[in-house]
Amino acid sequence: MDTSYMAAPGMKREKVIVNISMATLMNYVSLAFDVNVNDLKSNSRRHRILLARNVLWKELRNRNYSVTEVGKITGHDHSSVSVAMRKYEATVLNSEWARQCIERLKKYINVYE
Repeated sequence: MDTSYMAAPGMKREKVIVNISMATLMNYVSLAFDVNVNDLKSNSRRHRILLARNVLWKELRNRNYSVTEVGKITGHDHSSVSVAMRKYEATVLNSEWARQCIERLKKYINVYE
């Protein structure tokens, strides 16, 4: 579950819950990163796919999915998800291209950090 903040000009911002389906989230990530949805579930180590998968995992963790659930959804073990989340900043946020893709993803799902 994600939240964003929306308000009319001059009004207090209030929290709005953004609910989207798993399939929709996976489609948005694949569009933002220009990868195939099936690639998100693959074991590919290609950089573009790896970054997209890590962002998907982060989004799922932000929606309160456990690392075990995230792994099952994408066909990976929980330890892979756990390690990727610990390395998220180093692998994803240090990539200018990935940050641009994340900005596109935010526009798709209307989530603001």
